[in-house]
Amino acid sequence: MHRDMAREVEQAPAQNAAAQQALLDRWRQEFNHVRPHDSLDGKTPAELYRPSPRRYRGALPPSYPPHFLVKTLASNGTVFINGDHYFVGMALGGQRIGLEQLDEFRWKVWLRDIDCGELELLPRWIDDYLRPRAADAEREESWRRASSRGHPRIKKADESNCKDAVNEV
Repeated sequence: MHRDMAREVEQAPAQNAAAQQALLDRWRQEFNHVRPHDSLDGKTPAELYRPSPRRYRGALPPSYPPHFLVKTLASNGTVFINGDHYFVGMALGGQRIGLEQLDEFRWKVWLRDIDCGELELLPRWIDDYLRPRAADAEREESWRRASSRGHPRIKKADESNCKDAVNEV
């Protein structure tokens, strides 16, 4: 089918997308309703097609074993576990994943029956270790912002006085 379509339609493209679509629609009509197929004993696909008696109701939600932690990823591909965000993958954003605990800090990530890899969580004591450093960095950033906009309690050096002092020496 694809070889026939490439030979008959794609080798001589139309002037614009609408005209090309019209050519493809005409080709599909002939392929399915007019042209007999050797593989179908000289019949057309339309002669043999029968719609399914079952209706499609969409994909079933994933089910995971009871010992899995089930989470829905945010649209940016992150999951919130024990108060922290962890990146799993943007392509999986919005999906329900299963997390299988391997040990205290490692979890296997499952999407239905697909093993997506392992996720390593930070130990709880890391917060106590990092918090003082983060507070120092935050304090330093706050000091820098305040001094750059002329905070009333932070006296900026008067550049003219500095120049005069340098010239006197």
